Amino acid sequence: MKAVIFDMDGVILDSEIHWKKAELSLFNKIVANWTKDDQHKIVGLSIHDTYRLLANDFGLTIGRDDFLERVMGVASDVYRNKANLMPDFLEFIKNIKSKNIPTALASSSLRRWIDLAIGRFSLKDYFDYIISSEDVDGKGKPAPDIYLFAAQRLGIDPKECLVIEDSRNGVVSAKSAGMYCVGLRNGFNEKQDLSTADREIEGFIKINNNEFFNLFTK
Repeated sequence: MKAVIFDMDGVILDSEIHWKKAELSLFNKIVANWTKDDQHKIVGLSIHDTYRLLANDFGLTIGRDDFLERVMGVASDVYRNKANLMPDFLEFIKNIKSKNIPTALASSSLRRWIDLAIGRFSLKDYFDYIISSEDVDGKGKPAPDIYLFAAQRLGIDPKECLVIEDSRNGVVSAKSAGMYCVGLRNGFNEKQDLSTADREIEGFIKINNNEFFNLFTK
């Protein structure tokens, strides 16, 4: 391995749990049969893919612009006020950067949401590149486009990139791009099927640093 690519929601930030609560409240008002058990279906999707899924499979009746405006309000609150860094993430990425390993952030979220989080927690210097679904014409996960574009920007073969993901859609995206994928169990993604990841970890603190960094020295 020659580079590490991070997902954002649920990997860098604990934002997924806040999204779940806010989305459940919002979607209960605009989707007739939406339930808490449906939440896992949209984890890792872009806002545009979420809209398509709700419109096609759940009978969402409001227009795209109205939907986007409502979700924008949720996003602003999540990233400005509620989300925090995942435990031990900062120490982990500092360790990576101290070894001069290239890094990227690759998220299905909109650029403005990513910028809110990156700015709030002063994370910009920890990433060589920051990739949004908007950089690949809105093609979010599980399509591989985001990760392939991140590898292209890094100038590294996808097979030499290690991805850290917390959702089924994200793992499928990374593996479809031909990358090594670590599935992160973050304490609130127990319904996510991470079985196609190359390995799973129970939080950053559980990573065996010697074993992990050996992947970059072979």
